[in-house]
Amino acid sequence: MSWETTPKFDTKTFEQHPPIPEKFWVQKLKKPTNSGSMILSIQFVADKTMPKQLPIYSGKSLQYTLKDDGVYPDEKAADHIYTCISKQDPESFVADYQTNYAKIIERGYQINYTGHLGKVLDASSIKPFPIRAFNSFAQVEVNPNITNEPTCNVAEEINKPKSLWISDLRVVEDPARTYNIINQTGNPLGAWTFGTLMKNMAGGLHSDSTPEQQEKVRNFLKTWVLGLGANYSLNGQLAQQRDPVLLFKFIIKPWLLKAKGISNYTTNEVSPENWQSHWDEVDLNALLSNAPFKLTAIVNRMDLRGNSAYSAQLSNSGETRFIYSLISAYNYNGLENNLNNMGNPPFSPDTDFSPRELLDWQGMNVILEYGNVETDKCDVKQRALDWMHLSELNMEEGLETYLAALEVLTNKVTDAGVKPSKPNGSAINQVRSNEKLLSQLSGNGSVTTTGW
Repeated sequence: MSWETTPKFDTKTFEQHPPIPEKFWVQKLKKPTNSGSMILSIQFVADKTMPKQLPIYSGKSLQYTLKDDGVYPDEKAADHIYTCISKQDPESFVADYQTNYAKIIERGYQINYTGHLGKVLDASSIKPFPIRAFNSFAQVEVNPNITNEPTCNVAEEINKPKSLWISDLRVVEDPARTYNIINQTGNPLGAWTFGTLMKNMAGGLHSDSTPEQQEKVRNFLKTWVLGLGANYSLNGQLAQQRDPVLLFKFIIKPWLLKAKGISNYTTNEVSPENWQSHWDEVDLNALLSNAPFKLTAIVNRMDLRGNSAYSAQLSNSGETRFIYSLISAYNYNGLENNLNNMGNPPFSPDTDFSPRELLDWQGMNVILEYGNVETDKCDVKQRALDWMHLSELNMEEGLETYLAALEVLTNKVTDAGVKPSKPNGSAINQVRSNEKLLSQLSGNGSVTTTGW
């Protein structure tokens, strides 16, 4: 590829896949210009698809444009060393650098990130700022991670079980926001129930929703179930067929029986031949409320956000995820491991006749992965601060305060219509499932696994 045909800068491409810098230099100018007082140079990993110019943003404002075009202050075109004149005051730059360096020395380590991967470096390996050479107007190499040293001690201020991976039973079994289909306790249409999130994903319902809108939600649910049970194309991806017997046994039948208020699992009222007609006729709210999926975790994945340096607004501000586990809604006849196992993940029937040490086929997980809706960088920062704020709340003395604050954060992505530009106005990015329970063991001992 010739330099003349190098692609132009594309905001979304560079936001999601930013170039990787290798070295970072600064040089104090003897005679400051109208453009600034320092030359900034960054060498990136060689990549022929790199454009000649890289605009760098601070908030919504264009801070500077790095160029690799051979025009001053850049020395050579197409060498992957991008250069610009920076307006930052040299003395302020050095003062900030040395302050951050002192923090690292006191702490004893620094984390050097490449993408999402962090490597811990001993502080003794980090060099101080070469102040004498810098003041002599020489080009000096510096550590860019020192300039980005956080203003707070993240390791001390973030409580992971409160702000990143939330699985506390007081949260995932909160009776105001979840529902226990075994004991029939809690809120059947609570904010964090599987049915409510699926309903909102389909566009949502209100007290004055039309029959057509209600059928849209019902059919959306059935399409999802059918997608679990047959070869099914969704958004250009093929979901492989599941074992229809196991699908019916563990998901379809218990879901419908609970929705219809039937306590006897051995009944033949709902069968593989007639379940779809029952699905179309059962009360919609009962169907939504009795999904045999239990909330097990709420996860903050703001680390998946795009690189804010390459765009004025973020197209990807990370994700908020809900993890649900399939539970045994009944004691399933003929399966030894599932007797008296109601409310817990069911076992595959294969575990009843195969060596236990070879199989761990218990349960099924479904992850709903919502894209955070914020695009303004100030709003993205505020969302991150709101997640951090959860770490400060005392769950022993003020549990409801914590739960209410968490619900405000989750409602921003789970409510119906929060992302009008996406299908059904839902912020959902994708739905993933792990389905060892629905895998099959063949007669020769080989395994056929499935996933969706």
